[in-house]
Amino acid sequence: MPFFVAADPFGTNGGGNADAKRTPLTVARSLAWDDFRLINTIAEARTLPAAAVRLGLDHSTVFRQLRQVEAALGTIIFERHRSGYALTAAGVEIAALASRVDEDITAVLRRVAGQSPSPAGEVRIATSDALLFDLLLPLLAAFKRACPEVRLDLVTGNTALNLSRRDADVAIRATSSPPETLVGRKVARIAWAAYAPAGMPGSMAGDIDLFALDTP
Repeated sequence: MPFFVAADPFGTNGGGNADAKRTPLTVARSLAWDDFRLINTIAEARTLPAAAVRLGLDHSTVFRQLRQVEAALGTIIFERHRSGYALTAAGVEIAALASRVDEDITAVLRRVAGQSPSPAGEVRIATSDALLFDLLLPLLAAFKRACPEVRLDLVTGNTALNLSRRDADVAIRATSSPPETLVGRKVARIAWAAYAPAGMPGSMAGDIDLFALDTP
């Protein structure tokens, strides 16, 4: 815990030179959040032993840290009574500030807990018509629901695009020999087959000449 404490913080020695050197900036630099949390906890617990239990410290450590904070501020924060510790006028202001800071920190932590930056931007995907309409569209729709801030730009066709020139960010192709200059992963296997009506001559023998078929 960083403290910069004068040897005689209350100016009882040396004619008040300590007060002359104390400025709001030096005081602000000498205090940390733990100091404000200490004041807030003592104000709520009203006794040092109870505050020590809440802070997970021993009684002597809490007492020493309180004295250091009061020395850094140059003012008494608590008055000691038989019934416990009571805030002074200056202590009321500091405790109120500590309470507000505690609430702000808690609120921010609750908002950001478990959150991560959402993906955003544009991704250009190159693929073929067959893959897009028969396979990818449902997957891309699910992706858009999960990442609504990402804009998908689809480029269809069988022409190989140059990813190095950013013609596309991602290419999804059906190939058994991808270019060695690209880094990718095989995501599935595609099987191709020819089908014919059961009554077509030669369909059972497997000797159909596909090029001789009269197709539109």
